[in-house]
Amino acid sequence: MKKNIFLFSMILFGIHTAFGQTTAVKDELTVKEKMLCKTWTMVSSEQFGVAEQATAAEKKDGISFSENRTVTLTREGKTEQGTWKTNKNQTYIYISIDNSKDKILFKLISVSENELVYEYQDPELIRTAYTFAASKK
Repeated sequence: MKKNIFLFSMILFGIHTAFGQTTAVKDELTVKEKMLCKTWTMVSSEQFGVAEQATAAEKKDGISFSENRTVTLTREGKTEQGTWKTNKNQTYIYISIDNSKDKILFKLISVSENELVYEYQDPELIRTAYTFAASKK
């Protein structure tokens, strides 16, 4: 009986050693997520069906996604760093700001080679769609 328990323990240890290395698996980006990975500059916003071009100050606002899942977000001239991820269907982008409890949720409307559109709902439940253009390299 002791021999069987020992043998069973060794088999489990072997299986765990061979297949239990889940931390070594890389977080692969999807095609849509890879399209996000660039620097984007604000072009316009739309609220209550009214579209407005970005002001001179807003044109300095933007977002930069990296393939290592870090993000740089500039809003109203203030730059913040953090991490990003999408949900399973890639319809939402979750951003966690470093050294803060701030979490931001964007609804991804569309992303292409040259344009990013997402929607943000503020604490007062007002939705604003933001359009960004890919920054020139």
